[in-house]
Amino acid sequence: MNTISRILAALLIVSGPVDAQESVSNIVVHIDRHDHAAPTPIHRKYLSLIRSAERGDELIMLQKYFRNRAINQAIVDAAGRGVEVRGIYHDTVDPSCDDLLPPGSSIDCSQLFFQQRLVHHKSMVLHRRNSNTTAIVGSFNLRERNLESPRVHTALSFDVEADNTFFSFYKAHAKSLRGIRTDAAAVLSLATDGGGRMSLTFHPGEHNPVSGLLANMSRCEGPLWLSYYRAAPDDIGESVFARLGDLVARGCDVRFLLDRDRDNYAAAKRLQSLGVAAHYPEEYDGSLTLGHKIVMVRASDGLHLIQSSANLDRSHHRSQNNLTLYLTGDFPAIERALNRELSRYW
Repeated sequence: MNTISRILAALLIVSGPVDAQESVSNIVVHIDRHDHAAPTPIHRKYLSLIRSAERGDELIMLQKYFRNRAINQAIVDAAGRGVEVRGIYHDTVDPSCDDLLPPGSSIDCSQLFFQQRLVHHKSMVLHRRNSNTTAIVGSFNLRERNLESPRVHTALSFDVEADNTFFSFYKAHAKSLRGIRTDAAAVLSLATDGGGRMSLTFHPGEHNPVSGLLANMSRCEGPLWLSYYRAAPDDIGESVFARLGDLVARGCDVRFLLDRDRDNYAAAKRLQSLGVAAHYPEEYDGSLTLGHKIVMVRASDGLHLIQSSANLDRSHHRSQNNLTLYLTGDFPAIERALNRELSRYW
């Protein structure tokens, strides 16, 4: 069995949701708007987390690419302090690790940055210290800010204290991407402070969290927001689109934001045929790229929020490796912030 086959075999093992005992706390949403200059709020959060790592700590970063000089330098500097760093990426590291090393450094760049063409993860970084973990999960690409074509993104950060499960769950996935065989579960469920739940699903796999969320809804207590960089009426998107049409017929206020890209025209046309309001974000100064992968709605049992690195299409759920975070419970500050953010582009 070749490396790619071993990786896919490992990732397709789903032993059902693992219910962990530890609790997630300090859940905060970070937003990059079109008018944020560099460094953006998510960029600053990244730098703060990486720069806080000390000798003996661990950092795991799963990214589409590393194209930000400040962040790349912070990663190399962390490794120089004795932090165990693993960066896994799809495309490029620019500037390269070798170009950022100080004279006489003993850092092995091949161990620090590992290329894996299957990975599509976006904002995914874990910092582990003394059995406690801090994570950032979202839609942010590690690139230099382009003020003429700004990308709007969101990310959630959170802490897991006395972490016996979450970091291991995540690290096993990272090992799989490096070609190390594991039997890790693809779904993890955690309690949150205040009685909520957070579940994390690695793709590819059989479980589609967006379809699962919508299938269990009978009515909406407020707008049902979806905001995606890319969506398609294929076997992943169509099941979601059809369910959204059902919810509109039940009286739900469904609002679907799509990036203004020709690859989304078929999705917009299909949504509109089902009576679902689909809008492209209003343009501001220059060209705006909608980078979100979000579903959010308030139902009778509280807020339901999906923050993913996966676009709503077959490729991202069946072929490429992504992570989807599904949060339920009462999180008023997060709900208010995202309602304001999504309304800006409606």
